[in-house]
Amino acid sequence: MDFELSDEQQMFRDTLRSFVEKEIMPVASEWAASDEAFVRGSTAAGCSTQIEREWLRVQCRRRDAADRFVAVQVREGGAPATMALRSADGLSLVTPMTIGAPITARFFFKKAAHDLEVRWPEGEGGKPKFAAAFVKVDAAAPPADAALAAAVDGLCACHKQVHKENLCALKGSLDDYDDVDGCERVCSGLWGDPALVAACTAAYPKDTDCAARLACAQNDPLFAPTCPEGQFHAFAGNACFAACDDERPCAVGACTPWQGGGVCL
Repeated sequence: MDFELSDEQQMFRDTLRSFVEKEIMPVASEWAASDEAFVRGSTAAGCSTQIEREWLRVQCRRRDAADRFVAVQVREGGAPATMALRSADGLSLVTPMTIGAPITARFFFKKAAHDLEVRWPEGEGGKPKFAAAFVKVDAAAPPADAALAAAVDGLCACHKQVHKENLCALKGSLDDYDDVDGCERVCSGLWGDPALVAACTAAYPKDTDCAARLACAQNDPLFAPTCPEGQFHAFAGNACFAACDDERPCAVGACTPWQGGGVCL
C-alpha cells in the first residue's frame, strides 16, 4: 500500500501548516515549553526572548523592588496581532515575524531605554536566521496612559490569582514587602493585549473566570469574546474588526484585505 502523499495532499498540508504558523498565535502552554533564544544584551536589560513557530515573545521582568517599568513601543515591523504591554512588574512584547522584515521595539525602563532590533533574513535552504540585540538609546519616555494602566492592573490581579507568581528578597531588605516570608505577589510574567482587557472582562466578568480572561487577552482563540454584529475576529487575534468592501466602506480606518475579504483597520 502506498502511503506517500499526492502533490495535492502535500500542497494542502503545506498550506495548512503555513496558516497555523502565521495566523494562529501560540498560546500560553506553547510558550511555557519554548526555549529562550539568544539576544545580545538581553540579560543585562533583564529580559528574555522566545521564538515559537513564526512568533516572537519578549519579557522583561522585575528582579527586585527598585525595578521600574515605563513603556514598550513598537517602532518598526508591527502587525495587527502585535501585543505590547506594560505592568508595574514588567514589559512584554508578542508579535509575528516575517522573513526579511525587521522589527524594532523600544523598551523604556526607569533609568534607561533600549531598542530591541530583530532581524530575520532568509538563510540557507530558505530557512530564516534569527539575529537580535538590545541597544541602549537616549530617548524620552512617552506620557503615561492612566486608563490603559488601570486596565492592565486588573489583568495583573488575575495573573497573580492564577499563577501565584512571587518575587522574594534573597539578599538585603525590601521595605515595601509586607509578606512575613519576604515575598510578594507580582505579575512579571504577564503578557497580552491591553486593548482586549475591556472586552475580555465583559466576556469573563467573575473572579473565578480569571484564567479565561487571561487567555482571552492573550489571543487564545478558544476564549475569544463575541463580536458585535457586522464584526469578526481577524489577524490571529481576538480583537473584533468591522467587515468592509466597495459597498460597505469603513466609517473609521482603511479597508484592509484579509482572507479574501476586507476589514477596517
